[in-house]
Amino acid sequence: MSMRIRLPLLAALLLPGCDGGGDSSTGGGDDDATTGGQGTDGTSTAGTMQTSAGTADSGSNDATAGETTQGETTSGETTRGDSSGGGSETGAVCEPLGALDPRRSLIETRPSVLSDFGLSEVFAAVATNAGLHPDPLGTHDRLFDTYRHSQQGEFNGHHCDDELIGQQPSLNGFPLLCPRSEGAFAAFDQALDGWFATAFVNRIDLAPADGSHCGEQRIIFANPMMVGRAFIILEAQIPNPSPGCGVAACGPITQFWADLDAIDDPAERTARLRAAFIDGDPTLSGAGFGPFMSADNLTFGTGQVRTNNFVTGPWTLREYKFVPLDAGGNMVVSPEPVPVSASVHDTLWNDTLGGQDAASCRSAMLDALPGLLGNDVATMGWSLPQSCRSSESVEFEDFYDVHLSEGSGNFAAAINAEIAAVAPGSGLDAFDVARRAQFAGSCIGCHEHANFLELGGGVTAPSSLSFVHVEEQITEPCGDGSECFAISPALIDVFLPSRMQALETVHQTACDQGCAMASVPTPGHALPAPGLDEATLHAIERVAAPTGLTVSGRPVGGH
Repeated sequence: MSMRIRLPLLAALLLPGCDGGGDSSTGGGDDDATTGGQGTDGTSTAGTMQTSAGTADSGSNDATAGETTQGETTSGETTRGDSSGGGSETGAVCEPLGALDPRRSLIETRPSVLSDFGLSEVFAAVATNAGLHPDPLGTHDRLFDTYRHSQQGEFNGHHCDDELIGQQPSLNGFPLLCPRSEGAFAAFDQALDGWFATAFVNRIDLAPADGSHCGEQRIIFANPMMVGRAFIILEAQIPNPSPGCGVAACGPITQFWADLDAIDDPAERTARLRAAFIDGDPTLSGAGFGPFMSADNLTFGTGQVRTNNFVTGPWTLREYKFVPLDAGGNMVVSPEPVPVSASVHDTLWNDTLGGQDAASCRSAMLDALPGLLGNDVATMGWSLPQSCRSSESVEFEDFYDVHLSEGSGNFAAAINAEIAAVAPGSGLDAFDVARRAQFAGSCIGCHEHANFLELGGGVTAPSSLSFVHVEEQITEPCGDGSECFAISPALIDVFLPSRMQALETVHQTACDQGCAMASVPTPGHALPAPGLDEATLHAIERVAAPTGLTVSGRPVGGH
């Protein structure tokens, strides 16, 4: 019989290069909402990786009777190549893994599993795993010190009035609400202890189809200690340990989550997640993956950190990159505010208004338009130049169709012409596109404003769960007898099914192609040198940004 094996053990059987033969299945997957591969219960099937040796859990590489060995076949199962160790030998055979539960293999929201994780532990790991001095309280306070005026600030880092247009605090040339009451988090030392994890999230679907990285692994934290609601989301971009092998080299991540699916014990699930995200999982490390939570996975050219807060109104979402800072002789983690990915500033839809790079941004919006014209809401998205991105995403803003209607009509006409050229017969018009961009490109749109919005083409936007997609105040049955923090209808009905298909795509590609894994963990882009100016930091981001589509078929650069 055949048995499951983890990819690092599989890697020991592979040659020091990518398998040039076999089938390739990179790309073509759906991001969040297709039904292909779905069972009647909404779960999805995936492939598992099998080789001639060992099981996933024992760590042994002894072949048992009846198992397939290199160059041999049993029970109709075959391996590629021969047993000589030359040619394109991979030793990999794939069989269906069976139904995976999205709430065990894509998103973990069980309080019984997450209650041991604190923000202090994670922030310390973010520093330590990147070779920096751990200062979790300082990292926390510097993050929220950015919500203050420089005269109120307690740290040498950024403040929300560092950039002014006239007398208006700004970021990236667009207005920024400043100051905000969230700045009080920096003065309240016990605020760090009030954060608790609400979700660990597998975003393998964000991996580019060319495998230039392996998507993101995220942790969401909430804090109810202040009036209102506050969230921090660490969105670590995972480097590909063998980029020449493409997305096949990302297979160990899919195997980690597939193995986690089978574990019921909350304590063991906690231990597995802590190893992968914080301490370093030996199996993943053997395949070239270091701990997910590391500053070099959250800096310019890689992932990001977001704050999603409405301690007092209005709701606002902001984005940061972690950089090193010399603090009294110790190199610590410091947040650098950056514009919000994919969220174009709303005034750019009105072509009677100027502003920073307005004309070039409208041209870029036309170029990115194809990403919004398909009718699968899961794969809608676009990637825009940094100069077009908003300073923050704010409640009561980003109603793109309203701003378009207030323009001269020329930009709307240009959008209609582009639709006619790219998607003739779609029946869509410029205002449909503006609403699609509000849903798929604006943070506040996806979180609240676009709920049930008609997007044209018979498509309706799915719903969040009152500003969030993971609810920190309400639990619901997970479906396996345990309780989970509640998740949104958009996640349940649209995003998770498509992410499952993307997981299958990566997993099967790793099975079919094989790849020699790196022998040691591979760092992300090197942390920038301390004290670099913003122009240099943003240049790093531009050079590193991948292009094209993700494995799910969505334009790279969305969230």
